[in-house]
Amino acid sequence: MKKIIVIAALCLAALSAKAQNCPYDLPEGAVMETFTYAVKGPDTLKLDFFRMKDDTAPRPTMILSFGGGWWTGSRYSMAPEMYLLKGFNVACIDYRISLERFMFVDSNVDGYKYVRAITRAVEDTYDATRFLLDRSESLGIDAGRIVLAGCSAGAINSVMAEYLLCNDDPIATSRLPEGFNYAGVISGAGGVWKLGMSHPVYKWAPCPHMFIHGTVDNIVPFGEKLVPESNFGCWGPAFLSEYFRKMGWRFDTWFIEGMNHDAASIPSLNKSMVEETRHIYDFLDKLSI
Repeated sequence: MKKIIVIAALCLAALSAKAQNCPYDLPEGAVMETFTYAVKGPDTLKLDFFRMKDDTAPRPTMILSFGGGWWTGSRYSMAPEMYLLKGFNVACIDYRISLERFMFVDSNVDGYKYVRAITRAVEDTYDATRFLLDRSESLGIDAGRIVLAGCSAGAINSVMAEYLLCNDDPIATSRLPEGFNYAGVISGAGGVWKLGMSHPVYKWAPCPHMFIHGTVDNIVPFGEKLVPESNFGCWGPAFLSEYFRKMGWRFDTWFIEGMNHDAASIPSLNKSMVEETRHIYDFLDKLSI
């Protein structure tokens, strides 16, 4: 089975990957700014924003959300390089991590703890989005071309952010401008995780999704996983893509036969992973942004 390796960055923070050290692998000419986008109790939430130096044109923007089961992880684990080379601005964001440990989805899972952690993370995703929207002119962001992408827990955050937005959830409507929607979602081993046994229903048509998943994922279900004891369910891309197909909504899939949760890493890979980059670029090209 193909093993996906996340290429670690080796440098410390700065405006230019070449001029100074930074914790990311950036192309020549990319600059980074770090912002505090929210302070919530003991949590100071930051985002690292990347664009090409002296480029002031409004650009599509990718918001990258790290994985780690809502109990660990860092925005520094995300790789903005391949998106910058595609012409995107990129924001790698913090979000609150609210679990003491990751609990596999089984009969002992506490669904309420999961929902609390996911809700907080999605709220933070919305707040980071609003922060960027409010500064779209100065940062060169096209407000109509913002894409969410994430790995594992970050993928679930991204899918859930669009799911709640499409259902007029107050968590979304109280934070985002009226009429706003994301331009796309890239899910590296994500899905809809929620309380209740009923399958997810979208009130409004969602933006295009790209579902990347290993068919034998042992952490995030590829299909559907219900935990009646905890009144909790997980609906993976096998379910969601069929739902989208029946509804006539736009989506792409890359289901990797025989791969486990390693597929989660794909949205954060270095551009040298040629096959992975091609699949993601193909999806972004279809968005026409």
